[in-house]
Amino acid sequence: GDSMTVVIGQYDFATSGVYQIEATLLAVGDVNSDNDMYLATTAINTFYESFEGTQFPPEHWSIVFGTLENTNFGNPVEGDKFYGAQPDQNFFGTVSDTIYSPRLEIEAGDTYSFYIKSSGFLEANNEVVWKDGVTGDVTVIQAVTAPINTWTLITLDISAAQGNNHIGITSVVPGSAPGYTEFDLFTSTANVHLYDQDLEIKNGDIYYL
Repeated sequence: GDSMTVVIGQYDFATSGVYQIEATLLAVGDVNSDNDMYLATTAINTFYESFEGTQFPPEHWSIVFGTLENTNFGNPVEGDKFYGAQPDQNFFGTVSDTIYSPRLEIEAGDTYSFYIKSSGFLEANNEVVWKDGVTGDVTVIQAVTAPINTWTLITLDISAAQGNNHIGITSVVPGSAPGYTEFDLFTSTANVHLYDQDLEIKNGDIYYL
């Protein structure tokens, strides 16, 4: 079929955040309007991840034991994919599951948000933690819970993790049965920290050929 490029021009998103942009085609005589709309998500000056890219885990993220799920296994909050934490207690011992964000430049008052959905059959306990970007030490921020089989938005103050550090969610099982929790659409008011040092030329000689 035909394709079309939609240019939204110099629209001013006055407030930082995650926005949905919807384009609808009004086709005269089209008897099937279900496929006449395209919905895209964009982040304005906001850290944002919903696992829709081709790389998993995404760049600068780290994951222990979790898996990438799609619409065959559930209903994502945004897009077609979400993250499934799968802690366990088995012959090999306790298998915890942790997903860590990239290093973030966290300042006082910054927040970290995500959607969470608990399983009614595979119970798990989940804690938001922060990991020191230099030493690797891990500190608990807060335990989080969610209604069963319902996506719930959690927003936490991460001021305790001030500095260039990672935010993570650790999942463990309360008993001997495996656990399962779904996560999607991670956002933060903190920016991604990419470099510990800036490259700067202090002085030098310039030669012309």
